[in-house]
Amino acid sequence: MLEPFSLPEIIEGTNVILYKRDHNYDNEMWLAIDSNRKFLRSYLMWVDRTDCFDSVTNATKHFNLAWASQAKFAYVIADKCSKKLLGSIDIHNIDLDNHSAEIGYWLKEDKTGYGYVSDALRQLEKYAFAAKINRLVISCDSRNRASANVAIRNGYKFENTNRKAIFAYGDFYDREIYAKLVNE
Repeated sequence: MLEPFSLPEIIEGTNVILYKRDHNYDNEMWLAIDSNRKFLRSYLMWVDRTDCFDSVTNATKHFNLAWASQAKFAYVIADKCSKKLLGSIDIHNIDLDNHSAEIGYWLKEDKTGYGYVSDALRQLEKYAFAAKINRLVISCDSRNRASANVAIRNGYKFENTNRKAIFAYGDFYDREIYAKLVNE
């Protein structure tokens, strides 16, 4: 069994800085989610539940409690120069018995296509693998080709499709699973 681990509160990449999610970014987080609602809700079911500023502050409280218990590590992705919020990335579903975890991410629509998520992902991977995680997983709605392409570009291997595993907005959708091992 893997021992519980911590991750740094600040991780610097080439073009991004990952900051532990805290209340300093709540206002920017709310504005990013609210102004990108149509774009984000296509694949992220939590968007509809984020319906006011208080829901963002409550989520931040949840993420801080999860961080303290080493159950989840949520970061704000910020532009390295401007320090403005670009999106979010986290490591969750940490399975200490099996040395595995999942990574999730999102960006504001106008910040996609610039390599920000790939930069953030590479940085977070380094720390996860250094903490003795052996397997990282990215799962996404099969319609979300942008997310799948991030996984593929960063060396994650397609493993399978879970048919009709996502129930969203009254319909079922397939989930794709991508994984990367520490030595890949």
